[in-house]
Amino acid sequence: MTTWLPHSWQKLPIRQQPCYSDATALDVALTKIKSYPPLVFAGEVEKLKRRLSAAAQGEAFVLQAGDCAERFDQCTPDIIRKKIGLLMQMSLELGMSAQKPIVSIGRIAGQYAKPRSHDVEERGDLSLPIYRGDMINDMAPTLAARQPDPERLVEAYHKSSMTLNFIRALFDGEFPSLEQSKAWGLDKKSFSPQSWDRWEQTLAEMNKSWDMVKRQTNSRAFQVVWDGEFYVSHESLLLSYESAMTRFSEDYKAYYNTGAHFLWLGNRTRTIGEAHVEYLRGLQNPIGIKIDERAEPAVIVDLLKLLNPSNAWGKIMLIPRYGLKSVGQFLPAMIATIEKHKQRVLWSVDPMHGNVFLTSSGRKTRDFNVIVDELGETLRIHSRMGTYLGAIHLEMTGEDVTECIGGRSDLKDMDLEKRYETYCDPRLNAAQGLEISQILSDMLSGREVFAPNVIPMKPSFPATLL
Repeated sequence: MTTWLPHSWQKLPIRQQPCYSDATALDVALTKIKSYPPLVFAGEVEKLKRRLSAAAQGEAFVLQAGDCAERFDQCTPDIIRKKIGLLMQMSLELGMSAQKPIVSIGRIAGQYAKPRSHDVEERGDLSLPIYRGDMINDMAPTLAARQPDPERLVEAYHKSSMTLNFIRALFDGEFPSLEQSKAWGLDKKSFSPQSWDRWEQTLAEMNKSWDMVKRQTNSRAFQVVWDGEFYVSHESLLLSYESAMTRFSEDYKAYYNTGAHFLWLGNRTRTIGEAHVEYLRGLQNPIGIKIDERAEPAVIVDLLKLLNPSNAWGKIMLIPRYGLKSVGQFLPAMIATIEKHKQRVLWSVDPMHGNVFLTSSGRKTRDFNVIVDELGETLRIHSRMGTYLGAIHLEMTGEDVTECIGGRSDLKDMDLEKRYETYCDPRLNAAQGLEISQILSDMLSGREVFAPNVIPMKPSFPATLL
């Protein structure tokens, strides 16, 4: 194994990178970013690894969710507040049913770049460089807008910083209190009556529990349902930016990416011997690995040994994204191989990426009911094989978009044009996000028909949310 440095990936083949026309401007932008303060700290990363270790061993559950790709113009208090408020709702629903700590990780404060299947996009007679996310180029369909701009890297840092600072301020205030739940930016009109009635019931049950504990302890501390531990994540894609955010911790004597607590390795960039794997193998941050039907189990074992040579709990989250049609065929073999080689991983599920299809109008969408079915099938497989599904990975927003069909609001193909706002993949809206957390809660507690054989979680009342 060669000696690792934050730039050692530069000697290897690399995928999914933009081509900058001005190398000097790129160097200037990266030098600025290297001089800026870290966005997260090594101690926070180490704390997250302990939480993920607990989840991998069945003592917690991880909710990882957020935008497909953040946009610069959505770095606003209202949009951020709604997104975090929805994550709180979903975590509370899961925590009440699971009776276990819920570890909350947002796809936020840095998810500004996206891998793409093609390098160019055809717009009539015009062939344009593909849009790769706001930190690289602009969505506007012109040649000038689609040119990669190094200054967007600097703006991505500032937008990530502003977002993270606002999130920290929310949790430093009264945002985590049940009594302040109306300040979470949630609007009853955004949700179906059934979902909202259940949410109010969840709040009432939790308030009753906290009141009981308060009487026993004479303390107001138990009114806080979220103690400020919120973690941010993004795909480790644009390696020049990631390297600029990599710092050596004197406290831990190791390198950390200080742009996010958690990074994931995409389905297109997990090839051993290439740049993305080389970069991630030297970090102490926990790492997610997306896998689909093209992933050979033996190769994934080799990748795990490379990225987690000490086979430590909490270091690796495997995130299958097979799709409903393929999960039953491929997930059991993957689990069996990982178990055979005694690799310590946290099993997650991404029930969205494998279920994209085009409508008759040419829009990409996902069917809520198919998402739920894949989630249920994944739980059944893990239950049958004696392993623990400890996380879920979702693309969603706190806004009332119409990008995925189905759900209790019964969105149809014809409804998508009302508020189809994504620049990349379709997201669950606020109502669908709450609904899927309620359905998953029933699955995890054994009440839901989609997963009749799921082993109920051990109770640890009252549910404390991390």
